This record gives sequence, C-alpha cells and structure tokens, in this order.
Amino acid sequence: MAQGKTPIFDWEKGEFKVDSQGAVLIAEDAQALEQIMIKAQQTPRNTYLIYANPENPELNHKYGSDVFAIMLESDLTDEERDSEIQRAIKEALVYDPWVKDITDISLTYDVDENNKKMVYASYTAVTIFDNITVKGAVVSG
Repeated sequence: MAQGKTPIFDWEKGEFKVDSQGAVLIAEDAQALEQIMIKAQQTPRNTYLIYANPENPELNHKYGSDVFAIMLESDLTDEERDSEIQRAIKEALVYDPWVKDITDISLTYDVDENNKKMVYASYTAVTIFDNITVKGAVVSG
C-alpha cells in the first residue's frame, strides 16, 4: 500500500500543529490525504504562481479549487451554483492518485461577520485507504 506523509495543519488556528518539543506533527496515509484534500479545497485555482507550470500546459494551475470563482458568479441560479460547486469540489480532488471518487456532497451556506457568503462542504472521498468523510470543510470564504 502507498504511504504518504504531510505536516498536520490546524485549519482553525491557521498554523501547523506541533508537539511539546515544538516539532511539527506529521500525518500519514488516510490522515495525510485528508489534509491534502482540505488544502486543495481551500486554495483558489489560477491564483498562486507556485502552482503554475508553463512548460506543461496540461498541468498549468491544475491544483486548487474553482469554488471561489463560482461564488462570484452573479448570473447563476441557486441550483446551478450548487451543481457547479459540487463539480468543482470533485475536480479539485480527483486528480490525486489516492482519490478514486467523491460522493455524497452536501453544501451549507452561511454569512461571516463581514457579511461575506461562505460555503461549507461535507462529502465522502472514496480512496485507496478507505472512505474518508470530510465534514464542514470551508470551500469558499
């Protein structure tokens, strides 16, 4: 079975989790994939040069999510917006070879303290490890 590792990020605090010695905690396998999926959802596509690949147009700015751009579309009905956001969530994650499918996507909308519309997603990721349920991931804000 594949093994991957990634630092554990505290999404609420906006910083890496550390142990009592100050070393960054590491996630492996399914927990690592969950960290990777949340990061992909929270990264707007076509925004950061680090994800550019001018030598290979097929890979150029593939990383990240289009949900941020969809939320700015004013001419979509609620049903169209939901459908496009669900498509964008899947699209942001299925590029990963560990992810087989994204199912059971549900969306919840809210408004933050600055009156900015927020969308939260819950979904099941069918992966090489097992099914991972992600609940309440902020996918736009």
